[in-house]
Amino acid sequence: MGFNLFETDSISCTFAEILIDDDVRIDPSLIKASFRALDAIDAATPFSVLKFPEDGFLYFSGVSVAELASRIRHNGDEDLAHEVEETIFKAKTCWRRSVNRRSTEFQRYAELILDREGIVVLGAEPPNTVILLYPSESRAFYFGP
Repeated sequence: MGFNLFETDSISCTFAEILIDDDVRIDPSLIKASFRALDAIDAATPFSVLKFPEDGFLYFSGVSVAELASRIRHNGDEDLAHEVEETIFKAKTCWRRSVNRRSTEFQRYAELILDREGIVVLGAEPPNTVILLYPSESRAFYFGP
């Protein structure tokens, strides 16, 4: 639909606040399947990986972006956790460039990565896409890559 904010240097980071259609809905069965995939990671097995469905995206609700990265690491997929953490960190760099550090908008980034109200969307292909959806507000935040 459009952008409220778009910041990128096209090499290291991209961050965007996007206006989305008000009819975007995520099927709750996709969220349940995503949590089942997360729980199926076996931390005791070397090189455990989070399995993505054929469409290439996982959907999580009730968990923040930061918490999800931590759970992925705790469950045993170190590589994916690292990619998600890097994406969050790089997006923060872009966010800082776009707002004044003294503004209330600067604090908004920290609130976003800790917010449990949205739906976190992860893409399967490294570097893994990280999106935070707020369908009821017709907004999404793209953390990159």
